[in-house]
Amino acid sequence: MNFHLLWITENYFPSKGGMAESCDRIVYHLRQRGVTVDVLYFSQRATRIQHEIVQGGKTLTFPIEEEMAHSFNLAWNFLENYEEKTRFTHLVAFGGFAPLVCSPIYAAWLDLPLITLIRGNDFDAGIFYPRRRAILQDALQSSACVCSVSKDKIWKINRLYPQVNTAYTPNGIDLDNWHLLASDRQRAHEWRNENVEPGRRVIGLFGQLKAKKGVQFFLRALGISAWAPQAHLLFIGDLNEEIEDFLKDYQEHFSYSQYEFMDRFSLLPYYAVCDVIAIPSYYDGLPNVLMEAGALGIPFIASKVAGMADVLEDQKHGFLFQPGDTKDCARAIHEFFQANELVLKDMGNQCYLTIKTQLSHTQECDRYLEVFENYAKK
Repeated sequence: MNFHLLWITENYFPSKGGMAESCDRIVYHLRQRGVTVDVLYFSQRATRIQHEIVQGGKTLTFPIEEEMAHSFNLAWNFLENYEEKTRFTHLVAFGGFAPLVCSPIYAAWLDLPLITLIRGNDFDAGIFYPRRRAILQDALQSSACVCSVSKDKIWKINRLYPQVNTAYTPNGIDLDNWHLLASDRQRAHEWRNENVEPGRRVIGLFGQLKAKKGVQFFLRALGISAWAPQAHLLFIGDLNEEIEDFLKDYQEHFSYSQYEFMDRFSLLPYYAVCDVIAIPSYYDGLPNVLMEAGALGIPFIASKVAGMADVLEDQKHGFLFQPGDTKDCARAIHEFFQANELVLKDMGNQCYLTIKTQLSHTQECDRYLEVFENYAKK
């Protein structure tokens, strides 16, 4: 069947962050497989409606105004008269607040099966936020199928809404376009010589480092592990004010470097300097940093939750601990520093093999194509 998707999102290029990267990646590879995808992008940066024809579909950018209902009505006026609307086979809601609000309504008015893609925060925050729970519930119950990047979300949705069809669709990565060049390794070597004292191991924490990511918790665990003098922390991303204040208060206890969010390909030399990547999340989806670091053969210190629990095995891919358990995290940190270089290299190799065999971009695309086939309009 030739699929033609109306894809609604508020996270898309040129927006930054993991969700925007994932959205862009999935849309790109679906188009490469012959699926027509028209992206309806509600953008906080846009000041006017923009239509762009691209290979494999169109990008329809709408400003998201303070009065959100106004934006949704304007978008519907466009869709109602859109010449392609009779060709749509599915409506896809890619997480975020705005798509969850409007997609069930648009899908009903266009008589399309709704496929809702739940990432991480969409469910974890929405289900416990009184004002958002009804919106989340409406989107889930209106969906022909709900896709999630982690198995724990599937389980939670099935327990709350047993009538809802679900599918496990973990993230993927294109290994042909994600690898270290000699220049990346050289820059990493130079950076390490300039920034890290001899004998220290570099622990990377990358991404949008908000509360759920457990960064401050991880710093406390590192402190009580007694290994802080042997560590250099590399933060890349947005640190919230609380974490920045914590680092300032305890700066004599931690050696660290901090950089703002950067393009994923600019991250390659910084990944290369890391001995381990830490993902101490309290709850999560399947972070892109797991895919990116694992594909480069870097092991992890990670909480045993969500996508990390799905993909990583303790002592095989790194050192796992129970989420939010400071003593268990300190134990994992201790085991990391006790491991020799050969053990860490073998763990990194296991990470690479797991990503290559289970989480390629081709497998990710196949999973979505199967969903579209199974829930096509009758």
